[in-house]
Amino acid sequence: MFTKGQIFSVDFMFALSLFLTGLTIVLFFWSYVNTQISESKTYEEMSSICYSISDIWFNEGYPEFWNPNNVVVLGLSNNKRINQTKLNYLSILGYEKVKRLVGAQLYELYFRVYDENNVTLFSFPSEEPQNERIAFKVKRLGILNSTPVVIETVVWS
Repeated sequence: MFTKGQIFSVDFMFALSLFLTGLTIVLFFWSYVNTQISESKTYEEMSSICYSISDIWFNEGYPEFWNPNNVVVLGLSNNKRINQTKLNYLSILGYEKVKRLVGAQLYELYFRVYDENNVTLFSFPSEEPQNERIAFKVKRLGILNSTPVVIETVVWS
């Protein structure tokens, strides 16, 4: 009896289709898991950057009384209070230089200081973020001009 041509039997075709279906399911699952891991890393990185950026409100920076011409490390406080002069210097430094100084080159950022009545006392840049896909917000308490304020730092991509 000749066995030629039996390679394309019904059993082989059924086994091949079952194998390919299983392989397809594994590949889709692998792709999904990789996407979830990538998004998780992005969230963790953005969260970490947002918290580290919000620390500039409580650091003096370097030099201690820096100006736009000599700033090396950005910090917005002096004597444990937010320095209004340093806040005014942010707009002189410009958005891109501030992003570089705080280490947020890959993301966008927004700062807002407001009082207990939700009246904005300072914001940088002047426009609030809109249509952000992923955003992290950190709120902290501080003192500006002898008044308690809420400091909001937003990082998004």
